[in-house]
Amino acid sequence: MANENYVLLVEDNPDDVTLTRIAFRKAGVINRLDVVWDGVEATEYLFGNGRYADRDPVNKPSVILLDLKLPLLNGVQVLKAIRENVKTKDIPVIVLTSSMEASDQRACQHYGVTEYLQKPGSLSKF
Repeated sequence: MANENYVLLVEDNPDDVTLTRIAFRKAGVINRLDVVWDGVEATEYLFGNGRYADRDPVNKPSVILLDLKLPLLNGVQVLKAIRENVKTKDIPVIVLTSSMEASDQRACQHYGVTEYLQKPGSLSKF
C-alpha cells in the first residue's frame, strides 16, 4: 500500500479531538485524521506493535499533533521515543498543549519538536 498523507492526533481529551476535527473541516483539510488516546497507544501505533501489531509502520503520518499531558506515557516521553527511532525520527511533531511551562518547552526542544503551540481557548482561534 502506498503511503497516504494523514495526520496522527495524540490526545486524551474527547472535546479537543472534536475541536480538532471541526477545525480541520472548517479549514478545508481533507487529510485523514487518526486519533490515539494515550502515550502507550501512540507508540504502539507508530511502531506497529501491541494492539497495532497488524498495522504496517511503514505508512507513517505526515505530521503528528501531540498533547503533553497524556496518560501512561506523557507527551515528552512519546516525543523522545519518536526521535530515537530511525523510522519515525523525521516525522514533524507539533505539540499542542495547555502547558506554557518553560521546563516542558525546553524538554520538547531538547527532543526536536517541530513546533510548540499553546492550545487555543476557542474554536475560532483553533
